[in-house]
Amino acid sequence: MVMSGLKSSKVTVISETNIGLYVWQMPNGQIVTDQNKDVMNIPAMRGDITAITKISNAAKKLGIDEGSPLFLEGARRVTEEELEEQTERMSSGLIPDPYDIGNYKDTLENDRAE
Repeated sequence: MVMSGLKSSKVTVISETNIGLYVWQMPNGQIVTDQNKDVMNIPAMRGDITAITKISNAAKKLGIDEGSPLFLEGARRVTEEELEEQTERMSSGLIPDPYDIGNYKDTLENDRAE
């Protein structure tokens, strides 16, 4: 179907935080994991050259000579217990991660408004 008269729209990504994780992404888009499906990652601030160097060196040590670091904004490491808790929270209709950056910011803004 062709729609006429519509202007193309631009998408603007709004960054909520500079805290997150760097992971290693292969050229095909896959994220590097180990045999247990644990993601190779390093907690960092966006643009942290030290963290980027560390994850790049870790990839090289594993014999990975392609791909690049990818920053996942707002991501954090969780334990198996935290993952189970988040799954339960989601099943109950709650925000899965109580430390979700967007939720945390909204809570702060609501507290200020009261």
